[in-house]
Amino acid sequence: MGFSEGAHEFIVYSERGEALGTLTAYAKRESDAATAFVIPSVRDYSAATTKFSGSQLFAAAYPNIGYGIAGKSGDEPVGVVDESGVDIADNVEAPLEEIAERYEENGVEGEDLEQIKQQIDEVELQAQAYWQVMDEIKDSILATTDEQIVERCNESKGWEEWKTEATYRIPAYNTAAMYYTRWSGWCGPSAMAWMYRGLYSSYNRQPIYVHGNSLFSKIHTDTTPLRQTYEGRSVYCYNNLTVSTADADSDGIANKCDLDWIKPRSLAADNGLYYELCRVGKLSSSGDMYYWNCATAFNCITKGQYSLCVTNYNDARSAICNKNLPVLVGMWDDEHYVAGFGLRNVDYHYKLTATIKVFCWKKTITIASGSWRQSEWMLVTDNGNLISDFNYLPYWQQTYVYLHQKVVKNW
Repeated sequence: MGFSEGAHEFIVYSERGEALGTLTAYAKRESDAATAFVIPSVRDYSAATTKFSGSQLFAAAYPNIGYGIAGKSGDEPVGVVDESGVDIADNVEAPLEEIAERYEENGVEGEDLEQIKQQIDEVELQAQAYWQVMDEIKDSILATTDEQIVERCNESKGWEEWKTEATYRIPAYNTAAMYYTRWSGWCGPSAMAWMYRGLYSSYNRQPIYVHGNSLFSKIHTDTTPLRQTYEGRSVYCYNNLTVSTADADSDGIANKCDLDWIKPRSLAADNGLYYELCRVGKLSSSGDMYYWNCATAFNCITKGQYSLCVTNYNDARSAICNKNLPVLVGMWDDEHYVAGFGLRNVDYHYKLTATIKVFCWKKTITIASGSWRQSEWMLVTDNGNLISDFNYLPYWQQTYVYLHQKVVKNW
């Protein structure tokens, strides 16, 4: 299935014709990889041919999709909605060349904006280098039959190709207890609460329970769950169907955005952690939280011991691998925050050799060899918005131009 802005989903089948999963490939040369997502499920495309027949598909906070009409060249798409008919035009992902402009329109400026532009430049250079190699070997790839691929993999006579994979996860977060625990509230406070729990086991001198602890029990306030087990996952509940639109004190602010509603529930559930992140992070009445307020909130809850610092992707990688510190990632023009805590790199290597024989003399020489980074992935988790497509567990996200805020230890 193709998306109007340049991505394609391919269903992977077994030899018996069973659908195993989905590969999402870039259709534009904006990344140093061909594959964007590997999803262990298959999408139901029936709505595209029935209810939304005649519409085009858009990646709207992918892997979520929307249906709408493409605009003229350079224009925004028209009327993008989800399967329920809700307008999600703001979630349609921007082309690479428009990302810096989007951040600038949202108030990012100075050194932070320069960091984003630098990151975009790095992505473009890496993409150019990758596709240059692809162009050089394109003809040989297209001329290679399936049988030749199998033969080369089995025999490697004169031609060697192999992949190396390096994977790293921050130990404190790489546990079943953390994988199966989430804060189900607004994305920014929820991601930061989860990141905090990997650094500390308590808040306000009281323990913060995680999955597997017998004290993580189901508790309620006014029949609204505060902590509960949902589909085998331990959840701190701040945003569910029973509170989405309710306004208990009739002040014009929905419960899930109302600090007066959040405070007593957070004090009972996580000792006030989620509330303090919302309060200091200046959660708006519409649920927005700007990245600079996220930084202030995280510094506050750690009592100045840790800060969030805007950085480029390479520096964010270093924070994870070398300092065991997580990264807050702002996706889709900061429409959604996720916590990053692991990395995976796949490098492709090849070598072409020839054997020269003259009577009894024989020598093998290397005609060509090389390697390149085939793909980079970050292991992320969130409040349930995205991980719901992955059985409510962390998943590997193809790296792209997002706003990265690494955690920095101050003392």
